[in-house]
Order: sequence, then structure tokens, then C-alpha cells
Amino acid sequence: MYFTIEKAQKYLSDLANYIYVEQICLESLKHWPVDLAGAHLPEFDDSNWPEFKVGSSWGGRDQTYWFRRKVTIPPEWKGKKAALYLVVGSGESGGIRGAESLAYIDGAPVQGLDVNHWEILLKPEWMEAGEIQLAIKSWSGLQDELRWFTKAALVRINEEAEDFYFRAATMLAAIRMLAENDLTRINLINILNKAINATDFRRPGSAEFYASIAKANEQLRADLAACKAESGRRR
Repeated sequence: MYFTIEKAQKYLSDLANYIYVEQICLESLKHWPVDLAGAHLPEFDDSNWPEFKVGSSWGGRDQTYWFRRKVTIPPEWKGKKAALYLVVGSGESGGIRGAESLAYIDGAPVQGLDVNHWEILLKPEWMEAGEIQLAIKSWSGLQDELRWFTKAALVRINEEAEDFYFRAATMLAAIRMLAENDLTRINLINILNKAINATDFRRPGSAEFYASIAKANEQLRADLAACKAESGRRR
């Protein structure tokens, strides 16, 4: 199979579905529809807060909501790359409109959440503890519309698949921007085509599949390094 931009984009879209090798859905959280001092603290009493079903709507114009829950991390995930995946509110790429949130773990602010930032990587000390207190302070934005908390999950990440995906996606973006007769573009096409052909999609998600991704990613890194070195010699 030879490379085309359309085939490469379809391949990357398929590969994105296998970056997460395991997911644990967090189906509900406690929530409160006004700002409250201290709601980020682990010891805060949320026993009278109602349950919020993930997939439900919240907000309106210029509204602040709090979401809280304890999250248990599987002990077998220790030493592996994992994250919280939280899609708290809708929005548009670039953050021009939509909800914005700040996530706290065990009382400490750790990351902003918006349309461009959905993952919170789990620190080794959180994995070791096995349980964390998650609190999210969310602001709905200035549009008079509801927001949808569409996803909350613990995810385990295959690092080779993730690295390969973003490296290949960056290459594809560069290929789209370069002139058709540009030598760098031609080299990138050949390198990416070789890497795509090295992956085994006959049984997606299998051990053989991930082994082929790791091998293709290793070759992709080596070929890009060689291409960079050759480009430096031509200058």
C-alpha cells in the first residue's frame, strides 16, 4: 500500500482508538451548582450533595459548578502510564467559547480542563496511594447555553501507540503544509508510508498489534533522525 494523505488520516483516526488500552468509566460524581469555599479540600463534607450522572448537562450563562468524587486506581496499574480523562463541557477549538474548569487532586490544583485539555496524567505517588480525591471547579462560560459533561474515566495508555500517533500526526500536518515538489515533503511521505506499512492491523488491540506499533515507532524515530542528519549535511 502506498501513502496518500487520505489513507494516512484514516489510519491515524483508527490508531487513536487504541492509545487507551484499558478504560474504567466514572459514571457519576457529587455536584453543587454554586461556588463554595473549601470545596476542593479532601476533608470537605459533600454528603448532602446530589449525584450527577456523567453524560448529563449543567450550567447556563456564567455559572460555577463543583464536581467531586473519590477515584480508586487499580493496583495492577502501578508503574504504567495512566490518566484521568475528563470532558467536562463543550466548546470550540482554541478556547474561544465553552466551559473552563480547574481540577484538584487531594486538595492541590493540578490542571486546567477545556476543549483542548482533557487528560490529567496520574503521578506515581497517586498510583501508589491507590485512591485520590478529585474535585473540579467548572465555569460554564458567557454563552446562554447548557454544557454537557460527556466523559469521565480512568484510562491506561499504551506509550508506544501514543508516541507513534502524535509523531505521525505531526508529520502528516507538515506534509499538508509543504509544497508538493519539496524534497523534505517527499522524504516525510516515504518515511511515514514505510511506518504505516509496518503496522499490523489484522487484530487491533492484540499483543501482536501493539508489538508492531512499537517496532514501527522505533523505525520511524530512526528514519526521522537519519533524515534530519542528511538534511544538515546538505546545508
